[in-house]
Amino acid sequence: MDETELINKWMTLNTEDVDPELEADGLTLRAPTHANILYAHFDWWVLEQGDWWRDTPKKNLFKRVLIEWQKNSKYGFDGGAGSRSTPGVNGTSMTPIFNLVINKGMANMEEKKAYPDYARRLKDKATIDELREGLAKANKIADLYKQLYETLK
Repeated sequence: MDETELINKWMTLNTEDVDPELEADGLTLRAPTHANILYAHFDWWVLEQGDWWRDTPKKNLFKRVLIEWQKNSKYGFDGGAGSRSTPGVNGTSMTPIFNLVINKGMANMEEKKAYPDYARRLKDKATIDELREGLAKANKIADLYKQLYETLK
């Protein structure tokens, strides 16, 4: 599987296309998801795949593949006038945004069939909130030890 096929596989398993959203001004349409958000999710997904894929494809290739998808989608690609000051519905070519959203929890049936141990890994993995909570507790304990050390000096 080459890098483009990997990106397309991720899109098939983990995203769905959505209509552009109306911004607060009530006049401007924008696609909902910035390329950086999609790439961060893609990067995590590639790492989750294990040893069969060593390196995450570069962000430039990722953006090119998604821009090509966007151009061929029913929404087309509106990258504005090319400058950052006049973005289109899909931002600019340098900072694109797409008519894609991440599937909730990435737990759709296709993925469960493709990766049988995915549900187990997801269940065993601590959530971000649990990790933050554990870090806060560890910091409190460290502070208590510092106070005790200062008292005993």
